[in-house]
Amino acid sequence: MEVRQACWLLRCAGFGAAPPEVRRVRRIGAAAWLDEQLRAPLANDPPPLVTRLPPGQIGVLLQLGGLIGWWMDRLARGGLREKLTLFWHGYFTTSADPVFSAGLLLCQNQLLRENALGHFEELLLRVSQDPAMLIYLDGFRNHPEHPNENFAREVMELFTTGPGHYSEGDLRQAARAFTGWELAWLQGGQFRNNLARHDASSKRFMELRGQLDGEQILRRLARDPATAAHVCGRLWEFFCGQAAPAAEVQRLAGVFLRHHGSMAVVVKSLFLGEAFQEAAARRQAIKSPIELSLEVNKILGFGYGLGEAKDLQSMGQLPFFPPSVAGWRQGNGWLDTSTLQSRLRWIQRKASKARVWAERGREMVAGCRPEQAAERLLQLCHQQDAGPALRRAVAQNIGQSEVLQLVLASPEVQLK
Repeated sequence: MEVRQACWLLRCAGFGAAPPEVRRVRRIGAAAWLDEQLRAPLANDPPPLVTRLPPGQIGVLLQLGGLIGWWMDRLARGGLREKLTLFWHGYFTTSADPVFSAGLLLCQNQLLRENALGHFEELLLRVSQDPAMLIYLDGFRNHPEHPNENFAREVMELFTTGPGHYSEGDLRQAARAFTGWELAWLQGGQFRNNLARHDASSKRFMELRGQLDGEQILRRLARDPATAAHVCGRLWEFFCGQAAPAAEVQRLAGVFLRHHGSMAVVVKSLFLGEAFQEAAARRQAIKSPIELSLEVNKILGFGYGLGEAKDLQSMGQLPFFPPSVAGWRQGNGWLDTSTLQSRLRWIQRKASKARVWAERGREMVAGCRPEQAAERLLQLCHQQDAGPALRRAVAQNIGQSEVLQLVLASPEVQLK
């Protein structure tokens, strides 16, 4: 395996391409490395102290800050499962506004992590009954007299088949099937299926007929070929940062259906596919703000600080605060005039604070020829696959104090 391919795999499946990891992937191969990642046990990190019910505005904000920091720390140390948890967080979007409960958001985050590599059908069912999701989409306000079509619409439009694969009649029937789903507030906001508030009359949803309930609707949608294509297209776009090739979506959707929505099988097939290897040669995928933050901090030896939340927000991606029910934009959507300037300012501040790193870097390149010094500096910055233009620029500026900022602000660091 070439260095370029190993770096591409590590940046897409994880958060950065540190030289030791690159060497290991090249030695054991992509398939063996992926098997390790897929078999890795869940890390048993103690969660932050949070409450399910809001302890007042200031208390919630402090708890949310602690929750963001806890997850950023897990992401920095995590592998493929943690990366998938981030994917599902953007797919099954839920925001602290209006949920406003760090405890409920933590429970959902743990749910996504535990089921990240399992079967999509079970994940869909559990997320749809998750209290934070029901609050976010008003799914807990769903009674026979006034069925909540908003919840049913988002389930079909965003979580399963996507637009164009269901009728307005299907939407109304699904909303009736979800009636009775509510939250037991006296039990801390737990999900409850209240049969006394469920519309038990006959319904017609797609080809299904009978006294349908919400679980039957979800299981039917999870097995739909359109759902397989929708999930696989979003998965490719998230990992590769670019629009998914139609033929690749069709191939992955076939894998999805044959293996009953096993995400472990689908993800491995994605990373070992020819289309993924071909995308490595283009290297056009822009890192998300979280990916960029985690990699740069790892390079410089920084941890996550509370002030980082404001930086992530200005760059366009603060965990637990997605911009809409559709989640975050991907690819070129990460960059506009404002977010690009925020990225560059953040990198400038990080580089200026990296005194210890700069001293270590100067020691490693002392006495080297410019080209050799540039190679060592790029290795330290996890850019061993950098192109010739950046290599020349680093060699020409190797003695300058701004050379670290030059590397970190380069397109190579902004791209996967």
